[in-house]
Amino acid sequence: MDLKAITSGTAVTAVKRAAVGTSLLGAAALAGLGLGGGPGRPVPVAHADAACGALLAPHVAFLKNNPSSWVDVKLASSEDTRFLVSYTRAALVSRGTAPSGAPLLATQTGYPGNGDGKQYFDDRRYPTAPNGPFDASATDALGVAIDSATGAMTLTLRTWGGARIDVPVTQCAKGVLYGFSTTSPNTLWTAIFRDVQAPG
Repeated sequence: MDLKAITSGTAVTAVKRAAVGTSLLGAAALAGLGLGGGPGRPVPVAHADAACGALLAPHVAFLKNNPSSWVDVKLASSEDTRFLVSYTRAALVSRGTAPSGAPLLATQTGYPGNGDGKQYFDDRRYPTAPNGPFDASATDALGVAIDSATGAMTLTLRTWGGARIDVPVTQCAKGVLYGFSTTSPNTLWTAIFRDVQAPG
């Protein structure tokens, strides 16, 4: 899928008509989560990285022991084609089971913390001097779902009709999860995580 229309804000219909790729986490796993999907979508193979399971396991345990809390996630994307970067912050909770059989970590609209991610773009600049990047009045809503065993990610473009970005093959090192998306091959996504204890 060509995401140029998405970040430029010029063609919503183009996004809706675009081929958004296959479902990474599968219709069954995403059913009821508001993360897009539909019947009949094939599921691409997610190659497990043991380091990603090890990275995410403590966060899964934290949520199990603290069901009212959440995991703060910060994502960054870098795309060479349009020389574009984005930044997203969201709150993850345990939401059912991923295809691997492990818990699915996903955003939840309206959940304490941040809920769905707020995505900022460096090419959306403030309209007044000094016209800095990452205009806070021009953000998108981004859903995030991560298989806690494989690290495979599905990112849902809620602002743009629920189109998806799949990151089926990830690696993890030094506390960072990273991988290239299949629906936008020149885009590298990275993610870092912190547990957040619910107040009270």
